Amino acid sequence: MTGVGPEPGSRFTVVPARDPPDTTRPPAGALARLGEELATRHYGLWVRREVLDWARRFIRTGAIRPRRRVEQAAVQLFVEGVARREGPDAAAAAAWALVFFCRHVLACRGPWLDALLEAHPSLRWPRSLSRAEVRHWLARLDDRLQLVALLIYGSGLTLGECLTLRLRDLDPASARLRIADGRRRQRVTWIAFRAGRPLGRQIARVRRRHLEERRRGGGWVLVADPGDARPRKTRRLEWQFLFPAESPPLPAGVVDCRRGLPGHRGRVEARLREGARRAGLGGAVGAPSLRHAFSAHLLEDGVEPEHLRALLGLGRLRLPEKVLARIRSPLDAL
Repeated sequence: MTGVGPEPGSRFTVVPARDPPDTTRPPAGALARLGEELATRHYGLWVRREVLDWARRFIRTGAIRPRRRVEQAAVQLFVEGVARREGPDAAAAAAWALVFFCRHVLACRGPWLDALLEAHPSLRWPRSLSRAEVRHWLARLDDRLQLVALLIYGSGLTLGECLTLRLRDLDPASARLRIADGRRRQRVTWIAFRAGRPLGRQIARVRRRHLEERRRGGGWVLVADPGDARPRKTRRLEWQFLFPAESPPLPAGVVDCRRGLPGHRGRVEARLREGARRAGLGGAVGAPSLRHAFSAHLLEDGVEPEHLRALLGLGRLRLPEKVLARIRSPLDAL
């Protein structure tokens, strides 16, 4: 009987058979790269968790070929299976997550990605706005509300940072803007050229209003420095808010520091969403969408992710002035 192994004394050796490749393991670095792309675009924690979960489930099907190649039919088949098993809401979440994964990690291109989102629309997940959509949205806003949107999209601010800006944080001469996060840390970003003229009109409006308030005995605002145990009040112009709360004038001699509080955040957010609906962008588009668009469009323009994180205030790195001068605001590129 003939054996399957080599004969004794042969110069050949037995090489054990290798195990077949495990297709359930994610490609090396794909999920880590996906997490970095989501964090760079400032998506929330729950969005990052769900996108990573859907991408992990898709990878376990073995649909990704070597060199991170994926076919259109595999993605559509996966989303349709989710729709049959878990319903339309889960399918919409899976479609959004896989489109983001395919575009920004697997470098897929083609109109089928947009068609997949249109076939499974979602009102819960954030969407990425194109430059044309941002331009159309800004045109539907009034003067004061448009300036809020210009600062968010042109400088990368959050809505809360925008509404708590004071006149001392602005430097229109050098087109720079300073944002403090309350922990003795500051970051510097630019003021977009297109936001310069409406910003000058708003500063003049605040100065006129402050002068009228001082004539009536008001104009007080609260100042809370990190080292102070209690906030103090002041009437100096540089401490006035860029977007003060709208309220009727007080009688002469009446002092009320609450009049120095910035505009109501919920009301501003609702007005921004209403402008997005008038522009045909849907009700799920709001102030965070402008900040997401700021990140996405800068990455499209070739800005380094670590520089973008410094602009958004997400890392400990402070962007040098020479690097900041080389980067152009996406608002000026509209």
